[in-house]
Amino acid sequence: MDSIDVIKWQPMSGISPARYTAPVYGWTNNTGLFDAFQGKYYLSAITPSGGQLMSFHPISNQVSFASLGQISNSTEIDMSNGRFYSIVAQISGDLGVYEFNPSSGTDTLLGTIVEPGIQEVAANATAFDSNNGVLFYIGQDGNLNYLYTLNLRGAAFSWSKTVLPTNFNPVTQTVVPYFCVNFDNQQNILFAVTAEYDSTWTQVNWNIVEIDRGNGNLTTRYSLDAFPYLMHLGTSVYDQNSGTLLLTGPDTLSNGGQRLILFNTITNNITTDILPAATYEIACDNHQFAQNRYGSSTSASSLEKDQKLNIYPNPTNNHFLINSELPLVPVEVLIQGMNGQFVLQTQTLPSDSNPISLPALAQGVYVVHLRQGESRSTHRLLVR
Repeated sequence: MDSIDVIKWQPMSGISPARYTAPVYGWTNNTGLFDAFQGKYYLSAITPSGGQLMSFHPISNQVSFASLGQISNSTEIDMSNGRFYSIVAQISGDLGVYEFNPSSGTDTLLGTIVEPGIQEVAANATAFDSNNGVLFYIGQDGNLNYLYTLNLRGAAFSWSKTVLPTNFNPVTQTVVPYFCVNFDNQQNILFAVTAEYDSTWTQVNWNIVEIDRGNGNLTTRYSLDAFPYLMHLGTSVYDQNSGTLLLTGPDTLSNGGQRLILFNTITNNITTDILPAATYEIACDNHQFAQNRYGSSTSASSLEKDQKLNIYPNPTNNHFLINSELPLVPVEVLIQGMNGQFVLQTQTLPSDSNPISLPALAQGVYVVHLRQGESRSTHRLLVR
């Protein structure tokens, strides 16, 4: 393999994914991350020059590379400042907690977790509270699972741990881990997925659980017993805008493909989709959420700051136009029906001579998402 494809895709839209080739030989599993502060996708990549940090900009569709910091399969990004925070196994057997600044390429060791019972760093077991600067990690110490709470914004690094309900599998002689840990920065809820076993210790189900960060108690939010063909879980991400937890895994009913499960934590409803072929790492673009909640990226270019994006006429019969302060920069357009389905995706230059045609849309209200450079805007459009 001398290249990979970065796939840009909108689940449940029915729109074919776009693929962009990157000169990468391989990557470290579970290191695909989206920096919602900067609006970029990152991956710990193996290139002809060795290990590098690959970045992909979803507006320009450009791939670039930079020096690789202390990034592991237990790395999270703070949506309020774009810093990477990683838990890395040390030679001493302890766990080092690092901060990586992608702008300067510098690493800082914030502190160390000294736990004699820890054997390794669990993957897909971290989440970040960007409201308070807290990194959550679920791992084993001895024969118990613990929720580690790492406070990263205080004057000094500090951490605590809370015991979690733990199953010990006598067949494999291992602690059953927690999977797919994610934090909802709007509802302030920590989610994870646990495996359920029968009396013979054969796995029969997956459960999506909510974790009480104070006492470690679990509340089952959804049982995935309707998906017995989901053999094991892959990566997971969280859509902060809609409050949706997205899980992936091999699906025996999709001819060797990958199933995508979307759990809306607000309505407690499940929908499913099939992942594009040969998809291994997923990340969710939460840039608009981060901008609205924490403010714009300070690295955005002066041309992209305070940019105005508008649509007209509204209401309309069969088309609309886009008005922008940057007429030579393409605008990505995504139109969503009130049922949540995406009905149109296109890209155009904002101009009176480039209308967005709506010949197939029924009368009603639609949501139009516009993205140009680092700017985002959302509009309600009435089609008559």
